[in-house]
Amino acid sequence: MQFLIILLVGVIFIWIPQKPLIDWDLYTKGFWSNIPQTYLSNRNFVSPPWGLILLLPYYLIHASGSRVLSVITIGWLAYKREWPFLHFFLVVLSPYFMVTMGKSNMDILVIILPVLLWEYSKGKKLEIIARGISLSVLLLKPQCTFLIAIFLLWTNRKEWKKGLAQLAIVALLVIPISLIGSPPLIFQWLNNIMHPSPQNQLFWSINNISLSAKFGFWIALEILFLTILILFLLVKARIISWTNDQTLASLILLSIFLLPYASQQSLSSGLAFIPSLPGFFVQWLVVRLAFMTIFYINNLSLITLSISLLSLIFYSFLKRRKELKMHSSDRLSQSNS
Repeated sequence: MQFLIILLVGVIFIWIPQKPLIDWDLYTKGFWSNIPQTYLSNRNFVSPPWGLILLLPYYLIHASGSRVLSVITIGWLAYKREWPFLHFFLVVLSPYFMVTMGKSNMDILVIILPVLLWEYSKGKKLEIIARGISLSVLLLKPQCTFLIAIFLLWTNRKEWKKGLAQLAIVALLVIPISLIGSPPLIFQWLNNIMHPSPQNQLFWSINNISLSAKFGFWIALEILFLTILILFLLVKARIISWTNDQTLASLILLSIFLLPYASQQSLSSGLAFIPSLPGFFVQWLVVRLAFMTIFYINNLSLITLSISLLSLIFYSFLKRRKELKMHSSDRLSQSNS
């Protein structure tokens, strides 16, 4: 029954209003038209060269299909985490997920979906292939996922032979396509990033939540260190708990805030791992009060960092309360027996 509801919600998202320019168009229109001069012929393209292979499914399902699959991905996440079904709606009805779907953005599909595929493939017959593809897909958004990719490899470091095989698949999907062209596609791509087109300069100036872009790398690092210290002290004081999902969310958020560019659409992937009712209301309250005002745009990185920190705390605090309640019930049962 829950799967049918998730599917129905996904289908409803076919008709969610789109706010031009939609990301699906920016990522796909003309991307395969001028190989191997892909980036020389269009300075707006900033997806990496391996996207010429790995973005084909995203292109083939079209913008509406990407929205349906994104909703189903959140449903899969909720199912695997055994969340209350309400949490599925807390994610898909949150403001940043709605913004992401309003642009038919691919971030849910290239950040959350490969993480779920990585977890699901453990012990399966095609584990090495599935995990190699997962790592490759994560690298479609390296500014958001490089820490997660390192984390996934590190947590499986004891199976280093499998890790090497997975990295070999990544190399097969990433390196050959990057070396095509003159200059090679990899250099064409880097040039488009380091010398952004007027269109990208505009988008990056009004939709960049990076702290380093706003304040510089070292100040951003200090702000993030202070944020991590606050979380550490809360965990140490046993006010909040900490689980793997908070780690995954934090790694995404750290990447987003530390590296030079990430959009609000990317924020939805980090927040999807840490849903809570208080966090949901905080996100909507802040967005409704400040969204699209000069104050919001001028303070975008600090506002989204504050939302992320509060969302982490609320999710962790509720987890901690649940653990304490279960522990108290267990002690009561043991004393009665």
